[in-house]
Amino acid sequence: MSDFVKNRSAIVTAILHIIKPDHAAKDIEDANRLWWINLRSTGGLGLTDLGYDCFQRAELESYTFHIQKTTPSLAVYGVEIDRKLQCPYYLRYIKKDRYVTVYDTRIASIIQLHGDFASYINSINNSYD
Repeated sequence: MSDFVKNRSAIVTAILHIIKPDHAAKDIEDANRLWWINLRSTGGLGLTDLGYDCFQRAELESYTFHIQKTTPSLAVYGVEIDRKLQCPYYLRYIKKDRYVTVYDTRIASIIQLHGDFASYINSINNSYD
């Protein structure tokens, strides 16, 4: 998924080819509007619930990491993640625990090498534009 990092439309098109091969241009337009949390042109790759469901239906390889409770609130931390994480991701709560699912093998490997997700995010100095 790294090849698509700055092109949400290319990601949407690739996923739609998998889950709905006969998709129309309107489907791409709708997905671009409904799958991403931050719709600004400089926005990150955070997925909405619908976007996450579509990625799951496409059966893409994903990696889920627990987010330590010592990190700031998910609302505040989510902004930092949106600026720094360079792959599609989904943030969620499960029984008061916080998790992030990432869709990039390389980034998942780096997160594992850092030991936890917060250490990885804190190690990234610059956001991508």
